[in-house]
Amino acid sequence: MKRNPSVFSFTCLTSAAALAALCALAHAGEPYLVKDINPTGPSMPVSLRLMGNKVFFNATDGVNGQELWVSNGTEQGTYMVKDIVPGADGCEPVVERSVNGKMFFQANGDNVDGLDLWASDGSWAGTYRIKDTTPGEQNLPPGICGYGWLETASLNGFFLYVADYPALGYELWKSDGTVNGTTYVKNIRPGSEGGNPGYLTNVGSVLVFSANDGSGYGVWRTDGTSGGTYKLSDTTPYDIVAVNGMAFFSAGYLPEQGGELWITDPTGLNPHMVKDINPGPNPSTPNWMTELNGFLIFNAYEPNTGRELWISDGTEQGTVLLLDRNPGPAHGGGENLTNVNGSLFFSTYDPIEGSALWTSDGTAVGTVKVTVLGPPSASHNEVPGFFTPVNGKLYFRNDDGIHGIELWVSDGTAVGTYMVADINPDSEFGCCDEIKNGNGVLFLVASDGVTASELWALDTREIQIPTVSPRGLVLMALLLGGAGLLVMRRRRCYRRTF
Repeated sequence: MKRNPSVFSFTCLTSAAALAALCALAHAGEPYLVKDINPTGPSMPVSLRLMGNKVFFNATDGVNGQELWVSNGTEQGTYMVKDIVPGADGCEPVVERSVNGKMFFQANGDNVDGLDLWASDGSWAGTYRIKDTTPGEQNLPPGICGYGWLETASLNGFFLYVADYPALGYELWKSDGTVNGTTYVKNIRPGSEGGNPGYLTNVGSVLVFSANDGSGYGVWRTDGTSGGTYKLSDTTPYDIVAVNGMAFFSAGYLPEQGGELWITDPTGLNPHMVKDINPGPNPSTPNWMTELNGFLIFNAYEPNTGRELWISDGTEQGTVLLLDRNPGPAHGGGENLTNVNGSLFFSTYDPIEGSALWTSDGTAVGTVKVTVLGPPSASHNEVPGFFTPVNGKLYFRNDDGIHGIELWVSDGTAVGTYMVADINPDSEFGCCDEIKNGNGVLFLVASDGVTASELWALDTREIQIPTVSPRGLVLMALLLGGAGLLVMRRRRCYRRTF
């Protein structure tokens, strides 16, 4: 009988897809080691940055030093992109941001001239040095530790970053991935110090940031061109957040108002104070500012209520206390404010209760405690932390006082808040140095006690089992049955040998 090739191919493909889905179920809901990159010690993945469903990072395999790596969450899809500096030294890449299919990073390409601007599409041939925008040895300004540009952003197809260049100092640069397309945007402060831009924030079609033109720090904006880069106000901004095309920020300490909440208008112009929350010269110092459903949620201090949660629509009348969680002048605000699909998650600390997880819909009635996360002894500056939204849930690292620091998840309910896995049962620290969401695949840096610090992943996506034809089911049965017979034969052979 003549076999129909198209039917046979469909059956095989369908069966293979079903088997792949069944294999994927083995990892469903459980963190797994992606690859033991350095079998002789920790590969120490750092500087994780996402491009689509892949993560770029800095790691060492114990032979080639710290180089650029990429992973799609599988062992086969995890590899060193390029050995930029051959040997044990490595190029020490600092991965920054992806723009238009290129991952921009800085690397010490020859271990002589310092850090240069590079780009990569994840392939050996597509990884190249663009330009040395920081020639010579880098002297970081006071308060800045380690390597890395102070700020990065993307705007109108360009990668924007702050770099130190002789005769310019720290200024704002842009790059499209080519030599000719890499240049400084504007010499904000002529001389060797530069304007030292910071808090780069996309607001509509422009970038709002802080910079010093020599007369002091102020609010600036740019469209990526020199002519479109200018000062908006002499007010010193902190923690700029975009909401409905407007830029909210915490202003510097002013003689009349202190540090208060400010805003630009929808065109990114006309910065002005929203409300003098703590009247007089004393500041309310807004922080942990987060967008939620068109409003700004933040912490602020007022003498009668202490530091608590506030909400603002950008007007004085619409800027009000959201909840006096700890009534009276005692503080009750929160930390790690994170928007998860329109719900606010945040953590609190009480010296008696310990750390707790809260959620809010932006109303006082809808601001409730989810559950206690850990005792006071297990709470510190970094735990809980790394709040990361994934598919409507919050993933974070936490210490419950029993299992040490591990990966947790919450759907906003007490029963839906739990430790995902005890990755390292024999240690106080199993996870996580970093947590990044790659389109539903969570990339982690963790250690299980067997392998040192390595790249791990958690697939949070729902596994879709493909429809299998009757012939496909028969073939699957034959394949699985054959595999079972093979195992039995191997076991019999093993018994006969001994």
